[in-house]
Amino acid sequence: MVESEIIEIKDNKIYFNFDEKNYSSVKEKYFFHYKKLIDVYLNKLDAFEFLKDYAINKNGYFMPVEKELYDFVDYYYDLYKKI
Repeated sequence: MVESEIIEIKDNKIYFNFDEKNYSSVKEKYFFHYKKLIDVYLNKLDAFEFLKDYAINKNGYFMPVEKELYDFVDYYYDLYKKI
């Protein structure tokens, strides 16, 4: 969603930008990624074959590979721990 520009993260806040151009981009990305997922399942591969493009295992937790998302998740996880 970030790479399709529907979601933008600035200063640890999420902004949505949903218009016709972004909708087409999201639709293409969904088809691309779901095709990869279907291939993994049809070939009975380990799910990590799909996940490795999107997440890394950090101390037993899966974190996003994309830096912008990683920083966002890390920031909110730190807030959660303070509750």
